[in-house]
Amino acid sequence: MTFSIDEETMFHGAVLKYFGDLANRGFIISSVQRKDRDVTGEELVVDVEFPDSGRGANIALLRTPDGARQALTTFMHREDEFGGFTVRTFLKFRGAPSEVSEQLHLSALPGDLSDCVEAVLKSTREVIDRDLLPALIGGAWPAVPIDWGDYK
Repeated sequence: MTFSIDEETMFHGAVLKYFGDLANRGFIISSVQRKDRDVTGEELVVDVEFPDSGRGANIALLRTPDGARQALTTFMHREDEFGGFTVRTFLKFRGAPSEVSEQLHLSALPGDLSDCVEAVLKSTREVIDRDLLPALIGGAWPAVPIDWGDYK
């Protein structure tokens, strides 16, 4: 099952709503890219990059090939490709209560896809503004260990 054009438009609009103002600070926000991966399924991806630091965030809306599950992740990365992490992993590492972390979990929220995407992006942006924006523009990069989950 693939994302519809309406879903793609909704996703891109929501990303611009919550991250578009970063363009005024020198960030570059890409258009939506469609990707299909064997492991995760179909993805809609928007990159939010700060070219001066080589750092950014990949915001991805994913859907399993059977269409049964969807997820929204924000992966923070550096140009050298070492030390990347998701915003949810960052919160977990910092000891945030599970209720806070759940706000970044698409399937934990009630409502239709559009409402859930908006809620997750709003919460993600709040975490970035509060804790991660200095790192994106070139400040100290947080050392966040990989969360191997069930793969230990």
